[in-house]
Amino acid sequence: MVIAVALNSDYLEKYGRFCKLQYTGFLFVFLFRQSATASALEYVRCQRRLACPGTTALMQKDCTRTSSAQTLDSLDCTRISDEPEKRYEERISILEFELRQANATVKTLREHLTLATSEADASQGVSSNCVPEEYVQMQIKPHEQRVLNFLVNEYLLKNDFKITSVTFSEEVRNQDFDDWADVGLNLARPPDLLSIYRHGFANLPQSKPETRDVNLQTHLFSSHSPTSGESTLSTDSFVLLNRLNAENASLLQRNQHLEEELRVIKAELEATFTAQQRDDSRSPLVIENCSSHPAAADVGRQNEEVSKIRQSFYKRLSNTLPPCWPVSSELGFEKLSFLTAFTGQTAATVEVIEVIGEILFSLIPKMSMRKRECILPLVAVVIIAHPKPKRREELCAMMFDLFKHPDAEQRQALVAVCTYIASKVDSTRVETEVLVHCVQRIDSRLLEQRTMAAEVVSALIPFISRPILSSLIISILRQMTLSNNAEKVLVPVIQACSRLCCFITVGEKFHVMNELFLTALSSTSSVVVDHARNAFLSSLAIWALEDFALLEKLVASLLCRMECIVDFLCKKSSKSGKEQQQLNIYFDCVGSIVPVLFWNVVRSNPAKDKNLEGLENNLNFQVPSECLLDDLTLYTCSSEMQRLMASFHRLIGEEWHSSWPMLDFFTCSVLTPLARLIRKVETGDRSVLRSAVHCFTRFGNFFGQGFVRNRLCPLFQVEQASIADKEDVEFTSLSLPVYTVAVLGSLIQKSDTERLKRFLKEAITTIAERNLPIRCIVLTLLEISGVHPEKQLIFDVMHACVAHPSWRVRRLSGAIMSALATEHNGRDVEVTISSLLLRLANDSSPDVRINTVVGLCCLASGCESDAQVSDYAKQELSKIFSDVPGTITDVCAAEMLEKIACIAPTFAIQFLDYLFLPQLYALTRRCLDARDETNATVFPALFDVYIALSCCCFSPATISGYFLPGLRVLVRELDARRAKVAQSIIIEQERKLFNFQTT
Repeated sequence: MVIAVALNSDYLEKYGRFCKLQYTGFLFVFLFRQSATASALEYVRCQRRLACPGTTALMQKDCTRTSSAQTLDSLDCTRISDEPEKRYEERISILEFELRQANATVKTLREHLTLATSEADASQGVSSNCVPEEYVQMQIKPHEQRVLNFLVNEYLLKNDFKITSVTFSEEVRNQDFDDWADVGLNLARPPDLLSIYRHGFANLPQSKPETRDVNLQTHLFSSHSPTSGESTLSTDSFVLLNRLNAENASLLQRNQHLEEELRVIKAELEATFTAQQRDDSRSPLVIENCSSHPAAADVGRQNEEVSKIRQSFYKRLSNTLPPCWPVSSELGFEKLSFLTAFTGQTAATVEVIEVIGEILFSLIPKMSMRKRECILPLVAVVIIAHPKPKRREELCAMMFDLFKHPDAEQRQALVAVCTYIASKVDSTRVETEVLVHCVQRIDSRLLEQRTMAAEVVSALIPFISRPILSSLIISILRQMTLSNNAEKVLVPVIQACSRLCCFITVGEKFHVMNELFLTALSSTSSVVVDHARNAFLSSLAIWALEDFALLEKLVASLLCRMECIVDFLCKKSSKSGKEQQQLNIYFDCVGSIVPVLFWNVVRSNPAKDKNLEGLENNLNFQVPSECLLDDLTLYTCSSEMQRLMASFHRLIGEEWHSSWPMLDFFTCSVLTPLARLIRKVETGDRSVLRSAVHCFTRFGNFFGQGFVRNRLCPLFQVEQASIADKEDVEFTSLSLPVYTVAVLGSLIQKSDTERLKRFLKEAITTIAERNLPIRCIVLTLLEISGVHPEKQLIFDVMHACVAHPSWRVRRLSGAIMSALATEHNGRDVEVTISSLLLRLANDSSPDVRINTVVGLCCLASGCESDAQVSDYAKQELSKIFSDVPGTITDVCAAEMLEKIACIAPTFAIQFLDYLFLPQLYALTRRCLDARDETNATVFPALFDVYIALSCCCFSPATISGYFLPGLRVLVRELDARRAKVAQSIIIEQERKLFNFQTT
């Protein structure tokens, strides 16, 4: 038996909140509040059931556990205390119990409210198949309003409408938007508004405006008063329409998947075909290789704006520059070909791409730097197919940050990936997602990052739109060119400029690109200069073909720079090697654009439309191909080019022919300034001479011999003027070798050869009589002997000069033959030269004899093919040395020794040991014994020869027998400064001799 007694408040204040008494199996519980009597009774019953298991069955009907039973079970009611300090803690426990009891009551009310709402909807006939109009006609319920308020507030917060969300929360004060349970229904939380819209409204049939024929009568009330049967039919039709829409969507998705598979198969087949073409022809083109990609159409449309010549040139340029199209076998794109199906925007593929993208962000930082290159293809595919622009941008940034110091292979892989991405997407995405990261790295402090940016920009040029090419890309390349970058960066920048000139259509940008080209030519790096001269200049010249004004600007800029360099050289007393090298480069540049100038003249000749049957087959225009522009089929087909060239050569070969504007421009604006310019350049550097000769030789090769005779020869007045009227500059400047080798030497008829011989004899005679510097004529003869088809031409000229009555001409002939002896090899040449030198060595004039010493030394030292020639040369050398002092004056002897000192280190050691040093020691003893006051000029010359020979390795017998004795004799006749140098040489040679003896 359980008895519950309610105590009054006074007793509770005195004895505490709970009292628990136990007597003979009965449990007395005293609760502190009368309002809690029922709950206390329930608790006591439960405790009794636990204490007395036998009474459980009897009490089961009355002791149904509530939601608050577990709460009371957690209370420790055995602790009864009268202490006042426990009062607040126990009060809190009771309040918690009341709160849980209230929550249980609210939960019960929710269940009843949900049941009542469902019954009300069923009674009103609301079903899931009702049409949208019926939903609108029904009045909104309170719980529906609370659900909509919650979803609207959630939508505002997700889309960053924070101020609107705060305002909305203030207006709806009776609802807590942070807790879904505050809505008041025991229902699952619905998806957000966007999902409800996509899965609900998108699947509903879209209402279409009703149309009627204006000529037909309609019932005015047919659409406003439907019967009940029509309403039922409308509902059934709506259900059927939903089913058909679902089936249609499924079929469309299946169709899209099949189209993606078909596109992947086509891409693989085309990749295989492209690889085979690349192996066969070795001439890939980016635009052709990517014709099946989405971006290929844009590139193709852009190329329609560019001339066919530029398109053809770009194909050839792509063969010479690093490839901007990835090799799939190297990066494994074919292994990920199935991922190209993810470019569709279905829910499944988008979800897979998003998951892969998230995995990449956590995977890549944990990968080794050496292994990151392997993941680039996957990153590329995810960037292509990812639906979120922000994520794509982050993936691109991560891709560029994979390597802090990328080496050549890593940069090549990154360029291939960027090109692959650009081929799959449109130009807008290329510019906003890939190109932007290149722009961020052009000013990087790391050389590898700047190089990578330049290489990527160069590869992306075919995939970028025209406005960006003409603005941003030019600015990027200009900044990188003018910022004094290293050679490693400038080379891809120049390559990018070369590609860029094939796509720009804005003529106003030609000046900017021309300035970049001239800046690249002034670089100290020979690699950069070579790329600028071969690729960049060719692209500019092809671009200039589309507008004659651009061609004028290009030619004028080159000639203006050459004029500045020549004027600077004329003002300087000492010739700088840097200016000579720059002039050499500009001559090569002018020679490189000769094919463009030729095509500009040929295509506009007035005889191009005349009938020239049979003439094409009789002409053979074989031009040696040296650069990209030399292949004339670049400009038109072979048959058309043959026809145009035939008409041009026939017209220009006539002595009196009509001119036309392009020919006048070429003659007056190109050839005339060049002819005037070379007259100012002295023949000092042989490389400049060869460049100038090569430039004019290309004019003759392209324009033909008729043009050379009638147009080029009159520009050089060297031959036309009489000897008295000729200026000295004509025989000391580049005019002489250019006119001799490039103009007269290009004419191959017999009369032209005789004309060349006469001119050379006259030039040698004039130089000798006027006592002009002989370097120009020597270099001229050396050049023409190497390029002219008739090898005996020079020797025929020299035979006449050797027998000339003037000793000055014979002396010059000896110097020329000595120079030829140092350059030419071969038994026939050596025999011819030796015969002429031996004849001059026996000349009566000492001045003539001493000019043959250098040539005789070369023959005696290096003639291995004919021992007889070497013996004759040694005999003549011994005679000449024995005549000093004697018939050869001291002045002539000093001049001879100075020439020997210049080439003495090149003599063979055997020749020095057995002939030259003994003769030199004997000559030193004779000069010392003579003790003539004129010997003051011979001893310094002898000292120079000993200084030149001090670097050679002699045998110990030669050092002790000839070199040291001769130098000791010479020391006593030298001044203090030279004597000190001679003493140091003696000490060094004695040390070498001691080392030989000890070893």
